[in-house]
Amino acid sequence: MTNAYFWQNGDHFVMRIHGHADHGPSGNDVVCAAASMLAQTMLRWMQDHRGCIRATDVYEYRDGCVALDFWTRMDQTQSASVAMGVIECGFRMLAERYPEHARVGNRLLPPAE
Repeated sequence: MTNAYFWQNGDHFVMRIHGHADHGPSGNDVVCAAASMLAQTMLRWMQDHRGCIRATDVYEYRDGCVALDFWTRMDQTQSASVAMGVIECGFRMLAERYPEHARVGNRLLPPAE
């Protein structure tokens, strides 16, 4: 099961994605591929918008785990919120289509570790 958690409090953003979808064999798992692409899209947004990011506290990218914890400049919070919202929407669509392999946590609660 791939679990994704998204959280925002003002200019503070958190994204946690962990686990393996186990929908198909390694290298041919469409759920894992979709989750990876969504995570990489957010990482690319951060690279392309470095000027928006004020601080990064946690950053991890490894097999089965992506962890982002960052703060934006106050005038850039809306831009980061839209980007994170699009990624969260993609994960929600993935979880709706493959509920036994993907799940999204509550955006209003801090992510579970």
